[in-house]
Formats: sequence, structure tokens, C-alpha cells
Amino acid sequence: MARLYRDIPKKVLYEGDGYTDGNIVYDMARCPYCDRVFDEDQDTWKSTYCPDCGQRLDWEVDDGETE
Repeated sequence: MARLYRDIPKKVLYEGDGYTDGNIVYDMARCPYCDRVFDEDQDTWKSTYCPDCGQRLDWEVDDGETE
């Protein structure tokens, strides 16, 4: 059976809007497929799939980013 494109995990695009001890705090993220915004305070934070488009999400943090 063919694997759907959205079943392949894509990294979320982290965004920050504040600093702690001189380091940016990444407390927002976007779906790489539909641009849905995830806020750290929402229940959807770290969801396996985007609730809007169904894209499978990879929440792994790259070096240099802090959650």
C-alpha cells in the first residue's frame, strides 16, 4: 500500500517571542504543511498529527533550539 505524503513526519517550525537568560524561548511552533500555529499552553502542543491538515509532526528539537 502506498504511503501518504502526510504520513511522513515533518519537523515543526519553532518560533520564539521572548528571552530567558539571553536565550530565545521557543514557545510556539507551526505545522510545516498548513502553517497552523501551536502554542505551548494549548492541548495540541506536541500532537502527533496536525489537527487541521493531518500532517504527521516531528517535535524533535535541533541543536541550538530550546523548548
